[in-house]
Amino acid sequence: MKKVAFLIVLILFCSWQLVIARKTITGTKGSDLIPTNISIQEIAGRTVLRYEHECSVKLGYKVAQNRFFDVVTPKDSSSKHPLLICLHSAGEKNNTEWRTNVPRIAAAGDDFVGLIPNCNFDTEWWWGYNEMLTDKKKYEDSLTPTEARILAEIEWVVQKYNVDRNRIYMHGISMGGSGTLGIGMSHGDIFAALFAGVPAGANHMLIRQSIAKDKNPPPALIFFSQTDDWSAEMPLLLKAAKENRYAIMCAWGPWGHQNHYEMTNPAAFEFPWLSIRRNEAYPVFTNTSSDQKFPGCKSKEPDQEGQINAYFRWTNIKDQPNGFAMQIKLVSQEELKNKVELPNEVVTDITLRRIQQFTIYPEKDYRWTVELSGCKTSGGRVKADMDGLITIPGIKVTAQPLRLTIFSQE
Repeated sequence: MKKVAFLIVLILFCSWQLVIARKTITGTKGSDLIPTNISIQEIAGRTVLRYEHECSVKLGYKVAQNRFFDVVTPKDSSSKHPLLICLHSAGEKNNTEWRTNVPRIAAAGDDFVGLIPNCNFDTEWWWGYNEMLTDKKKYEDSLTPTEARILAEIEWVVQKYNVDRNRIYMHGISMGGSGTLGIGMSHGDIFAALFAGVPAGANHMLIRQSIAKDKNPPPALIFFSQTDDWSAEMPLLLKAAKENRYAIMCAWGPWGHQNHYEMTNPAAFEFPWLSIRRNEAYPVFTNTSSDQKFPGCKSKEPDQEGQINAYFRWTNIKDQPNGFAMQIKLVSQEELKNKVELPNEVVTDITLRRIQQFTIYPEKDYRWTVELSGCKTSGGRVKADMDGLITIPGIKVTAQPLRLTIFSQE
């Protein structure tokens, strides 16, 4: 009888494990790829290597077929490298857009490695989102072949080119912006931060957010336009960001479906997104007094030019088992190249994510204080929610840096 009972328990446990596994997006490792270098070019002072590889059934392909990607090598090879991945738009059907991404990677810094994947195939259009639509049940909790391939290519480049895993960034325009949000926001375990320009839809992200492996999605800088038909899904994205407390910094204006972000609020356009690290905590700002309201697609409502969370800047000060501290302030005009009217004071709720060493236990109480120039200005107690997130309401932020500290109640 004991053996029978043991077998029953074992069967139930294994069944439970299978259920849990199905709720996690499955992927593949870059070591599964065996890319071959097929060309070398010099563009914008950088060496660009094109690699070709076979896509096997391990990636979900029904029939083995070849794909390619480009790697922009760094000029500075003295240390581990940050990686910038650029996803192209639907205009890449002419196979020319990848060249414009090389200068973008070069401008990021001499130490950057660049990865320019390609999905110029009708079966893979929209970076995997179209595949999801063809078989919603199959891909509701597993990667499409395109998504699996992109992640495998990233992993291969990380291993091959000595990439710093804490500094992996993704950038995309239009269709690439949709792919950046869809792939990037559901993989906080990979990406430090994201940049999405005039994303051609947000449904890829909205579908993937519910089954993300990592519960701390990367901060995202997003630009869009209410005169662009593709902005119809942006209110859903902003709603999801507020409800789930995602770190979204965005700006919009009446310029249509084009990547002229320099026309937006300079505090957003010049936001230092490439300085965010995956192994450092970041704040999420919600109910912010300086935020403007996106008018909606084709709407004539107010705030035809606006921003959300563009004025904040932060620095981690302490992240240790005995406490956490972060410096938060508003950006100053001296830090910006272009002039903009900046608020003197902003009131916001602050949620802390990606805390590394200081442990936040769900539903446990914590103490917090805010200091200016070493003097305590406010403080109190807060209870972590079921997800282990702490949200401190009504914090007043100015250009003078404040220090937000979290302590255990014990």
